[in-house]
Amino acid sequence: MDTKKIDILQELYSCCVQDKEEENKIIQNNLNRIQEINTLLFSMDDDSDFKVFSPRNEESISREKIETFQKEKIRLEDDNKFHIEKVHRLDKQINKLKLLIDDFNLDKDNFFDIVDIQEKERCRIANDIHDSTVQNLTHLIHSIELSSLYMDKDIISAKLELESCRMKLQSVINELRDVIFDLRPMAFDDLGFKECIENFVSNLKLQFRNSDIRYDICDLKEEDFNIRNGRALNLVLLTIYRIIKEAVINALKHSSADNIFLKTSIEDNRCIIYIEDNGKGFINNNDKENKHFGIVIMEERINLLNGNLLIESEPECGTKIKVEIPLRYKEAK
Repeated sequence: MDTKKIDILQELYSCCVQDKEEENKIIQNNLNRIQEINTLLFSMDDDSDFKVFSPRNEESISREKIETFQKEKIRLEDDNKFHIEKVHRLDKQINKLKLLIDDFNLDKDNFFDIVDIQEKERCRIANDIHDSTVQNLTHLIHSIELSSLYMDKDIISAKLELESCRMKLQSVINELRDVIFDLRPMAFDDLGFKECIENFVSNLKLQFRNSDIRYDICDLKEEDFNIRNGRALNLVLLTIYRIIKEAVINALKHSSADNIFLKTSIEDNRCIIYIEDNGKGFINNNDKENKHFGIVIMEERINLLNGNLLIESEPECGTKIKVEIPLRYKEAK
């Protein structure tokens, strides 16, 4: 392994992460100022403090102030669009750098240690998301404060606005809880592989009520592998679980599929995963740069298990995915 290259990649990765944090701070500051302007504009309708007495017409002066605030608000919104686009670009760079770093660190004999590190990193991300919830929801809290100003004019509208804000807050919190739960490693000893997949599909059906998700899942047990280490077996099952999850969620969110069929089976000491959807499809090629990040991550996971991936897809013709993973995996020493 070339340690100098790894050091350069790690340095670039850290710089991108730091730049992203700075961009997010700018975005948040702009959002805070926009909320202040909204409050000021609302108050200026009735507040006499905003009406300046001078030889000029006070209505004209008030209008000038309103226009000044509106121009500042437009400028801040445009500025945020620029910074949000920059965050998206940084996200892509961070993801690509992480893939390169993972490639350098990839060692088949240390597969289980690699996956273990990845799962610990996911736990850390989950904790970070949880701890930063208040910051991420600040603009919604400001919306609630703004809606309270309606109480002086129309109490019914105020209550409706507050209820809408409350529902949005609860929805965001629930989504964050789901993300945190998904990032935690599963204990397949408690539920078993089949039930974990079935629970995952059941939750998706509640989230995507207009989609028909059918499945036929076989169970994967210890006797299907030659792995005697319980921790190692759980990591293999977890990797297979995440491969299935990535493929199904890609079909729902990115392909806009409303009809999905998922099947797992055991054939010739191999775990076969088959997923078919009626989504918008895509042009399948081997150009890694143009592949969706979810597919790249799925390929990385399959490679870690010495498996094979076959994708058949065309625009407007849906997608078929077949994954073959050897069950008699050679356990790391």
